[in-house]
Order: sequence, then structure tokens, then C-alpha cells
Amino acid sequence: MKFNIPKIKKPLSLEAYDESFKGIELQVWVNPTRDMTNKSLEIQIELAAALSALDAVENKLAKLNKVARKKKVEELQERFDSALKVQREWWARILSQSKDTSTHWTADELEKLDEEDTALWTYIIKMAAEMIRSHRDGSKKG
Repeated sequence: MKFNIPKIKKPLSLEAYDESFKGIELQVWVNPTRDMTNKSLEIQIELAAALSALDAVENKLAKLNKVARKKKVEELQERFDSALKVQREWWARILSQSKDTSTHWTADELEKLDEEDTALWTYIIKMAAEMIRSHRDGSKKG
């Protein structure tokens, strides 16, 4: 029998992060497609490579003149920032699954959330990633 595979969405309550978020939930897409999952891995690899390049170049920077050093740091920072934006776009898709479109997130809104409350943003992505892993592994199915 043929059937369509629906997006499975599960609520992520923010109350466990802090009581002031009582009643606030995000709808998390817990069965993203293989393409979405692969994109997440590509983003993680690019972020790690960009960070590694920044770390590796620190020792070499001392040998460069001030202008060249500044240019190299800016290039590497742009690479990292670009990968971070792509990651936020990915998370915006995962977290914007409610029928109420007013609750949908943009990458820019997630960046602002991260700037305003890094601990909350870290909590959200940690919990959402765990929900996706649990669903994929079958550890929390019906």
C-alpha cells in the first residue's frame, strides 16, 4: 500500500528551561528528510572547519603584517558567520512547524534570540536535536 509520509511534529515546552515560559511550546519537526539531515551534517562540518581555520591561523597571524592579519581574520570570520547563518536557516525550518505562522522563526530572529539569551537558544537546539535523535532511533515512539 502506498502512503504519504507526513512531517511529524512534537511539542518542545520551554517551561523546563524557566517557569516564566509556562505554556510556551515550539513545534519541532522530528522526522526531517534525508536531505535536511545531510544538510545539517554539512553545516556542522563547515562550522567546524571554519573554527579550525580560525584556530590554526592564530599562530601564523603574528608573522603577517597588521593589514594582512586583519584581512585574513575578517575572511575567516565571514566564512564562520556565513555557515552560522545557514545553520540558523536550517533550525528555522525545523522549529517553524506550527499551523500558526505567526510563531514561525527566521534565521535573523534566531540570531537575535541567541544574542539576547544564549542559554535559551542552546537549550532549544539541544532539546530539539535530542527529540530528532530519539525519533530517528525509535527510542521514544508510541
